Amino acid sequence: MKYSGTNRPKPEGIWPPTEEMLDVPVDKAEQAKREDRLRRAWDEPTGLAYWTAVNNDKVGAWYSLTALFSMLCAGVLALLMRVQLAVPDNQFLDADRFNQFFTMHGSAMMFLFAVPMF
Repeated sequence: MKYSGTNRPKPEGIWPPTEEMLDVPVDKAEQAKREDRLRRAWDEPTGLAYWTAVNNDKVGAWYSLTALFSMLCAGVLALLMRVQLAVPDNQFLDADRFNQFFTMHGSAMMFLFAVPMF
């Protein structure tokens, strides 16, 4: 096969194949070789290549786990704010830090948890 500038193989011979061409059985050795190539292409990557997988199931799981981790981090911020609000005149967080935690909690819950999960 010849390759064009886009690295796509150009079909050779009659295209599209005729009915007679499609009726010819494929050689068993060639079929086994194709099946093996297909199985290797869809094998789950191992080692460092695992993190570069593009399988929808894996990417969706990573996406969901990242969103849940963001929820936990935002929950810690909420917990720290609740500690500040637990008793009057508490000096656990100063006013500026409380405002920062409040903003980061809201942003993380909306943009890093709620939007990705739903």
